[in-house]
Amino acid sequence: MFTTAAIMQLIEVRKIDLDMRVVEYLELKGTKLPPEATVYNMLTMTSGIAAWISEDAEDFNAEWAKLCREH
Repeated sequence: MFTTAAIMQLIEVRKIDLDMRVVEYLELKGTKLPPEATVYNMLTMTSGIAAWISEDAEDFNAEWAKLCREH
């Protein structure tokens, strides 16, 4: 909620646009983030980023450690 409020304030002063692609804005080229993901997608959780770990995983901590090692 705080992030959304801050982003909306930046939009009001025309520093950020909801249609801005996040990859370009944050210089994240070469990451697994979908290149077409926009600020709007991030705020509405519709960016296409897959869930990395199932919350029902048998050993969540082991899965988290594996993810951290690989990425």
